[in-house]
Amino acid sequence: MTVESRKADASGPIDGRMAMAPALMKIAGLTLAVILIWLLARAADWRAVAAEIRRSNISLLLCAWLLLGGSSWLLRAARWRLLLQVGKKVGFWPVFWANNAGNLGSLLLPARAGELIRSAMVGAGCGITQRFVLATAACERIFDLLVFVTLAEIVVWYGAGIPRAILHAINLAFLLALCGVAALLAASRSDRWVHHAIARWLRRPSLADRVQTYLEPITAGLRTTHNWKQMTGFIGLSLLIWLIDVSGAKLVAYAMGFTLPFPVAFVMIAGLVFINLVPATPGQLGIYQWVVVRVLAISHIEYNQALAYSLVMQASGYLALSVLGVPGLMLYRRSRSQSKDLSLPFPGK
Repeated sequence: MTVESRKADASGPIDGRMAMAPALMKIAGLTLAVILIWLLARAADWRAVAAEIRRSNISLLLCAWLLLGGSSWLLRAARWRLLLQVGKKVGFWPVFWANNAGNLGSLLLPARAGELIRSAMVGAGCGITQRFVLATAACERIFDLLVFVTLAEIVVWYGAGIPRAILHAINLAFLLALCGVAALLAASRSDRWVHHAIARWLRRPSLADRVQTYLEPITAGLRTTHNWKQMTGFIGLSLLIWLIDVSGAKLVAYAMGFTLPFPVAFVMIAGLVFINLVPATPGQLGIYQWVVVRVLAISHIEYNQALAYSLVMQASGYLALSVLGVPGLMLYRRSRSQSKDLSLPFPGK
């Protein structure tokens, strides 16, 4: 047996297992979705659910979707743009359409591939290195999570009747967010450490220079968080975004005929944020409804009413992502067939 054939035999099982991993995750997600949907449907009175949806105040729902939801998406784009504007002016609309396309891509594609889509769109449309854009996207997600779980810690501290499991989940998320921020701050200096290690220990200064050149856009993106003026604006926008999202959830509940206390609304949004971090089912079907119904039970919301509320909330989210994300995905598809040196023809640019 030749050396090449032995290598092929040795790597074959490993490559096969790596290829099977995504398929197994998809099967597990589909299985979980089917089980949760069956359990939810089994306990529901669908005539009562339909009646709850029909009784909704359409004017208030449109207000929640258009005014509050639209404001949230605009502010999210403005927040990311703060991190991208380092030494170069970045237009708002390229970031806006890329952000929406990325969010829709993360909903439809596995492994949150939307992060790559939005980074590629901004990099091509604004003439920025994609590695820099990806680094700022990572900073945005982690610092946004830290702001949110800090708010959640404050809210649940004063809230009554919050299940202990939810409290533990928020505490864990807070620790993970702190670890993520610490990792980002350490990585922002990694190019110098790596250069020193390669040049001194391996005695390969030319290789060290090439590695540092590759890492420089990444660390530059991570160092955007060192600008306190930018981070103050980022934190302020994050607080405003989450308050708008919680207010939107409360307004949808009011439009459907019941009152949702602020702490309960915040805990519900927290649960939806946590399941979005690690997609478990296609489009979060089943698990979205399960989280909403379980959290609304804290306020003794009737099961059919809570299920109807979850369906309206998820449908409105899908509608907003489709309206705002599809044009962005179309632009992304068009950009892949164009030269990398050309700017994207973003609407509103």
